[in-house]
Amino acid sequence: MMLAGVAIAQTLGRIFLPISLSLYYAPPSPSLSVMITAVIPLFLVGIAFFTRRSLPLVSVGLAWFLVFLLPSVLNIQTDLRASGLTFASDRYAYLPSVGILIALIGLLPILYRWIDEKILRTGLIACFATLIALFIFLTRSHVAVWTSALTLFQHAVMISPASVQARVALVKELQEQKKLPEAFAVLKEGLRYGDDPRLHLAAGFLYAKAGDTASAREQFAMVLAIAPDMAEAHYALGDLNAREGNIEKARVFFEQAIALEPAYVTAHIAYAELLRKNGDVTGAEEQLSAALKIEPNNKEALEAMTALDKH
Repeated sequence: MMLAGVAIAQTLGRIFLPISLSLYYAPPSPSLSVMITAVIPLFLVGIAFFTRRSLPLVSVGLAWFLVFLLPSVLNIQTDLRASGLTFASDRYAYLPSVGILIALIGLLPILYRWIDEKILRTGLIACFATLIALFIFLTRSHVAVWTSALTLFQHAVMISPASVQARVALVKELQEQKKLPEAFAVLKEGLRYGDDPRLHLAAGFLYAKAGDTASAREQFAMVLAIAPDMAEAHYALGDLNAREGNIEKARVFFEQAIALEPAYVTAHIAYAELLRKNGDVTGAEEQLSAALKIEPNNKEALEAMTALDKH
C-alpha cells in the first residue's frame, strides 16, 4: 500500500510538472520522505471529504482523480521472469488528470473572492500562456526520446538508473543491434544498485549469444542461487544443454521451468523441439498443444505443429 500511495503522489506531481518521465521507475527505498509522500493521498481524501459542501467541484475533482488512478497504482506487476516490479502509474494519468482540472476550476470562486476580477483574469491568461509554452517545450523534448526503442530505453535508464526493468529492456535492444560490449557495460553498471537475478539472467543470455556457454552457464547458476524458482533460468539451462546434446539434463531443466510456470510458452516450444528431435512425436505434440492453448496465435508453435502433422 505504501507503493500505491507514493505512486499517487508522484503522479500528481508529474501532472503539474511533467519532467523526468519514463516507461519505468525503480520502486523507492523505505525512508522518512517516502513515508511522508505515501500519506499524501490520505490528505487528498480528507480535502475531498471536508470540501464536499463548500467546494463541491474540488471534492468531485479529487475523488475523480483518486478513483480513476487507483486501478493502475494497485496493478503493480511482480512477475520476476517478465519484468520484476513495475512502478509507472503516470502512464495511465490521462483520465485521472481530468479530475485535477475539475478541482482547479472548483477553486475559482475562492480566487474571485480574494482577487479583483480583472487582475485575476489577466493573471490566469498569463499563467495559461506560460504553461502552454512550457508544455510545448517539454513535448518537443519528450518526442525526441521516442525516436527509437534504443533512445527510449537509454532515457529510462538515465531517469531511473536503479530500475532493473529499464536496464534489461535496454540490454535486449542492444543485443538485437549486436552491440554486446555496450550491453555488458549496462549490466555491469546495474550491479552497483543491487545483485538482482534478472541482471545475471540477461548477462547469461548475452554470453550465450556471444558463444561463451561456460560463462552463460555460470550466470544462470548464479540466478538460481539467488532465485531458485525463476523459471527462465531453468529454461535457459535447458536450452544450453539441448544445444550441447545433453538430452536428459535439458529435459529436466525444461520440465522444471514448465512446472514453475505452466504458462511459459517459450519453454513448452523448446521442450517440444527437444522431444521431436529425439523421436517423441507424441510428447512434442502435447507440449505444442499446451503452448497453443495459452497463445492460440503463436506463430512458432503453429509452424512447429504443422511440421509435426506432416510427419
